[in-house]
Amino acid sequence: MSTCTKTSFTTWRGHLARVSRGRFARVVRSIGLIAGGRTIALATLSRAGGPRHVMLAMMLTLLVGGCGYTTDSPFPDDVRTVSVPIFHRGRGVFRRDVEFELTEALQKRLQLDTPYRLASRDEADTELTGEIHSIEQQILYWNTNTGVPREIAVTFVVSFQWKDLRTGEIRARRDNMRVMVTRISDSPFNQTFFQSQEEMVNQLAKRIVEHLEFEW
Repeated sequence: MSTCTKTSFTTWRGHLARVSRGRFARVVRSIGLIAGGRTIALATLSRAGGPRHVMLAMMLTLLVGGCGYTTDSPFPDDVRTVSVPIFHRGRGVFRRDVEFELTEALQKRLQLDTPYRLASRDEADTELTGEIHSIEQQILYWNTNTGVPREIAVTFVVSFQWKDLRTGEIRARRDNMRVMVTRISDSPFNQTFFQSQEEMVNQLAKRIVEHLEFEW
């Protein structure tokens, strides 16, 4: 966070502290503060608030705008295309087709969240490769009435690298990155995982794509 950001939020922390959470939530719902290319959703003005709350929200917006924030893409602009071959599945991963689901989710996420186009390796500027090392499951909470898991945590352990095929430069790399997602369901444990696997893989793909952004 920039010095300007720290100063601004330090200055207004006391003012915001005097506004009750409930009242401020009614006044502000989704002003977008663009911080270094990363969007922090804060609030949209509501008609229900008084002048004091409206002024606070407006001042927050002006402070961020005055600090030189931008709506430019947080992704490198010298890349146009990405190749995403099928991720490898480690020997200890027994979830069938999870590598195909992750690869598909990554391709969709790249198209949704980045300015890049998908391309074959022969035509792409860069290549995103990786491996799913393990999928760990943990029961967080049992349903005492049915005796089946109520809340489940699933941790994916993955490695990936984003390589520039033109120069050989490694633009981003993470080894043994752990991404945990949780699910709440009344279904039996084995059914719950398969029913929610697509959603969990999508969250994993989102986290991977976030690591392709500029290092601010």
